[in-house]
Amino acid sequence: ACLVAAFVWALRARVLGLLFGLGFFAIAYSLIGNLIVPIGVLVAERLLYLPSVGFCVAVAGAGVALSRRYVLATGARWLRHVPVGALALVLALYSARTFVRNFDWRNHVTLYRATTEASPECHAARFNYSAILMQEQRNDPVAQEEALRQLQKAYEIRQDHFPSLVNMTMLYMDRGEWEKAREYALQGVKVAPNNKKIKGLLKTVEDQLRQRQKG
Repeated sequence: ACLVAAFVWALRARVLGLLFGLGFFAIAYSLIGNLIVPIGVLVAERLLYLPSVGFCVAVAGAGVALSRRYVLATGARWLRHVPVGALALVLALYSARTFVRNFDWRNHVTLYRATTEASPECHAARFNYSAILMQEQRNDPVAQEEALRQLQKAYEIRQDHFPSLVNMTMLYMDRGEWEKAREYALQGVKVAPNNKKIKGLLKTVEDQLRQRQKG
């Protein structure tokens, strides 16, 4: 509704920059917004990169047009510098944020650790962090403890996430905690009864338990 109202106002006031920006945004967004043809993607911020160009142009066009109108209405010439000042402020803030964010990209571990801190209730973030620890720091006991903790948090958030159940099973197998491994393997079989990997892990775990009982 706000975009439509802005478009009507820009059309009446003949603010070409705002008109172009809103039109560009509407066309670009219609291609990825599942409005015309479903594209099968529900959440993907990267799809908004192109529409955001139109949005930024629209904001800039509206700022310039409004400042000019206020200059004419009030005679306050300093208002002409408001759009440039606002742009400089936005660039400074985002430059600072980009500088800080770059430290998160030192390696996979720092990136996924920062993701879990930014989104602690996201099971995918915690699963990805644990998977990276399992792969890249497999020989580090501390890292493996952290991987297990992250998987447990991911499981608390979502109990039907099959990859988490597989990795939980394998981690408990590595730790020699066969009862725990069996618990998560059974849960994995319930979630994906036809998956060969989890069925194979369950068989290995049950074989180990039987051998321990015999011994």
